[in-house]
Amino acid sequence: MIQAAYIHIPFCNELCYYCDFHKVYIARQPVDTYIEMLDLEIQAVLQNSRPKMNTVYIGGGTPTALSIKQMNRLLQILHRHMEITSDTEFTIEGNPNDITETLTRIFTDYGVNRISLGAQTFESSHLVQMNRTHTPEQIEKAVLCLIKNGLENINLDFIYGYPNHQMSQWRKTLKKAVHLPISHISAYSLIVEPKTQFYFMEEKGQLHLPDEDIVADMYETAMDFLPAQGFRRYELSNYAKKGYESQHNLIYWDNNFYYGFGAGAHSYTDFTRIQNIVPVMHYIKALQSHSRPILYESRCTQKEQMEEEMFLGLRKATGVSKEKFFHKFGVKMQDVFLKSIEDGKNKGLIEETATHIFLTRKGCLLGNEVFATFLLE
Repeated sequence: MIQAAYIHIPFCNELCYYCDFHKVYIARQPVDTYIEMLDLEIQAVLQNSRPKMNTVYIGGGTPTALSIKQMNRLLQILHRHMEITSDTEFTIEGNPNDITETLTRIFTDYGVNRISLGAQTFESSHLVQMNRTHTPEQIEKAVLCLIKNGLENINLDFIYGYPNHQMSQWRKTLKKAVHLPISHISAYSLIVEPKTQFYFMEEKGQLHLPDEDIVADMYETAMDFLPAQGFRRYELSNYAKKGYESQHNLIYWDNNFYYGFGAGAHSYTDFTRIQNIVPVMHYIKALQSHSRPILYESRCTQKEQMEEEMFLGLRKATGVSKEKFFHKFGVKMQDVFLKSIEDGKNKGLIEETATHIFLTRKGCLLGNEVFATFLLE
């Protein structure tokens, strides 16, 4: 039984210059209709089975860009189609400047118990440079508002290696973050994605990014500093206090099944990868015409499943379990990937124990290079 669901809310009040997720300006968008189409899609997929969910994750876009009425409606729909209990990890993404007393009370009323805020940096000028809508002061204000209303499982997202970013500023951001009453930190290196504003600026020679060695130093700075402050690194870019690891994201890294609902959302069910159609109006029209809003679906071969098991699992600090691999596929990991494992060990990128293989510190810095070696011919 699948017990994890992702719900995509593609609406934003502003479009950040680095973001390549499917999103649109919320102004003049058919938000109410979109939410009703989510209702139809979830009903069509779940067929009134109302499964008990271990994790539910509402992402975007910016879910907190919804009005209070729209947020109420969305959460009502989810509760009607899914059994969401106090044991469910129920996450909503949001912007710090959207967090209010009223909104946090709605969250707690509907069982939301984990909030992920897009903080990005504590440097005011750099927030403006990214086209973020909040200030550093609003990050702290949002966290304290959530804590006051009983929402103690809080993640802050940060970006490093963005234009004009300096090491001293990164250290300052990390120090400020750990002094807030939060339980989780995600720290991502900027990737200039096609069709983003930063991409167009780079094409014109207007984007001044830090040197790659500096960015690598920033990664290692987080690797050393955050665990010393009680935030254990459990995935390449994610750090948590004990017991606060993101259970939903672990579904992805463990290569387990999950539902994805909404425009552009991805699902993995019955060894089949599915992506929903975009843009928003195409998604809406498909459901209004009583069609599944699917852009493509592809059943994974066992070869593909094994590849994904390796390069997703190696993202975790604990790595990939040999026993779990054998249980899933009926073959030993070493019989399939011996050359990749031995080459990685010889280069100091992979470490092997009797039960697991995992990335070394050097391997973490060269993760994509390592992952590519686990693509079978």
